[in-house]
Amino acid sequence: MCMKEVRRFIRLFSPDCLLPCLWESEELAQVQLERERYTVSKVAKEFITRTKASHYLLARESTKNEQNEDQERANTLLKNINYTWNELFELETLAIKLSPLHLLPAVAPELFPNYLSSSPSEEKKDDEIRNKALFSKSKGQHAFLKSIGHEKAVDRLRLRLLIFTSLVFLTGLLYQNHYHPLTDLLAYSMGFGLLGSFFSILHRIQTIGGKESDETISMLTSGSWSLYLSLASGIVSGTLIYFFFCGHIGDSIFSTNLIPSLDKSGLFHSDSCRMAIWGFISGFSERFIPDLLSKLENGSSQTKNPQPPTK
Repeated sequence: MCMKEVRRFIRLFSPDCLLPCLWESEELAQVQLERERYTVSKVAKEFITRTKASHYLLARESTKNEQNEDQERANTLLKNINYTWNELFELETLAIKLSPLHLLPAVAPELFPNYLSSSPSEEKKDDEIRNKALFSKSKGQHAFLKSIGHEKAVDRLRLRLLIFTSLVFLTGLLYQNHYHPLTDLLAYSMGFGLLGSFFSILHRIQTIGGKESDETISMLTSGSWSLYLSLASGIVSGTLIYFFFCGHIGDSIFSTNLIPSLDKSGLFHSDSCRMAIWGFISGFSERFIPDLLSKLENGSSQTKNPQPPTK
């Protein structure tokens, strides 16, 4: 029983790229079908319940006993426990085809917000209204499936970024603990600069991903290498802020209470915490280091070219 569950886990959760290596072509199609049914059962529970409820409503209200081809197909699909996307969308479409005209607002209320608030006029033909409902349902199904694909793409991107960030951060901790204890604060600053950049990217993904547009989602997925470069820039920002304090360049800009002492280190030492916070800020804010360099550049130019005293 345990081995059976392990095999099922492998079938459902193995990365897509490994599927051709694990199964032959004949069994691969069955594995992909099983994975799709599992996905539908997890992400479309309300969809399935609402679609089945529409058919149960039609069965209760129906006064006809004849079985046509659409009704037989609907009865077959209703016996299923899990569905593929095509089967679920087909079942929803059959509900509209089998529904009497006066029950269409109950079967598809989102398509008829104002319909049948009064008696339908004679101009509204049965076929015209039903075809309009089928077309609207088809568009809604396409949009729903696309939103699911967008969400999966963004989730995969988050996972890849999390794995990359975790590996680099843990590598930095190993370096800090085993190689050169004098560079503890530098390791803190670089590591937390990486974490700050990671949180900034997550915030950006959350903001852009919520717009649910093809352009923004494709920008995230196809441009994922630029996000890895953003993580690398967080490490560089953490390194720069360390040398910024090491050279006492920020003494005239920041309060002395905020500047860490580079002579002391330790995981929970106050100066290590200050350095970690500065590293996180420099990685999180993309404009922090550039703005800091601009201030230094402006201050240097004013020193070289002092303004003449006014008379």
